[in-house]
Amino acid sequence: TLAAVVSRQRISMSTPPSSFIEEVNTQYEGLHRAFEEQFWGTKMALKDGSYTVDALTKAKGEMEAFLASKEKLAQTRGYLARSDLSEAERATLAIFERTFGCYIMESEAALALREKCTAIEGTLEDARNKMRLGAVLDGAFVELSSVGLRSKMRVDGSEATRK
Repeated sequence: TLAAVVSRQRISMSTPPSSFIEEVNTQYEGLHRAFEEQFWGTKMALKDGSYTVDALTKAKGEMEAFLASKEKLAQTRGYLARSDLSEAERATLAIFERTFGCYIMESEAALALREKCTAIEGTLEDARNKMRLGAVLDGAFVELSSVGLRSKMRVDGSEATRK
C-alpha cells in the first residue's frame, strides 16, 4: 500500500531542504487523495466495490499515521535548526512542525479512543448510506433526496405537507 511505501522511505538530513519538503508534500498528497476518494465514494454511496467503510477507515488511518510521524517531526526540526534555509523553506517547515506536532498522540489510551472513534464514524457513515430518505405523504412513504425534503418543507402548497 501507499502507506507501507511511505513508512519505508527515509530522508537523510543531507538531503536538501527543498527535496525533503517536496517528498513530504508528495507523500501526503497521495495519502490525502486516497482518503478523499474513499470519503466521497462512501459519502455518495457509489456502488463501485472499491468504496467501502473499511477502505475509508484504512485510508484515514494511513493518512493520520503519516501526519503523526514522530520521525517526520524530528526531521522537520532538524531542518529548521539549519542556517541555510530560504524564507519560504523555513515557513513551510514551520507549518510541517505544527502539523506533525498537532497529530502526535503520546497517550496509548488517546490513540485507542481515536481508533474507536474512527470505527464508529465508519459505522455511522455506512448506516447513513443505507438509510431510506423521504417522508410519509398522503399516508404513503415517498422517497425524497435531502433537497427534495427541504423543498417540500419550505414551499409545498399544502400546509399539512410542510409540517
